[in-house]
Amino acid sequence: MTNPFQAIQALSNPQQFLTQQLQGRMNQMARQNPQAFQKMQEMTSGKSEGDMKQTCLNLARERGIDINQFASQFGIKL
Repeated sequence: MTNPFQAIQALSNPQQFLTQQLQGRMNQMARQNPQAFQKMQEMTSGKSEGDMKQTCLNLARERGIDINQFASQFGIKL
């Protein structure tokens, strides 16, 4: 985050800032790989937060990724 305005915005309203960042990344993904974006939408449509977490864990496991270890590198406990 190199823009000072973004830093101020993130501190003043972190939820809105994160939502905007996520939306921007999703739009970028949709432009770069529409098929993957459509697949992601199909996999998450109508699912609860718990269902989406389980889907994420399953996809990571299928690809040999320990998502808990990955998250812990960033100080995140799942």
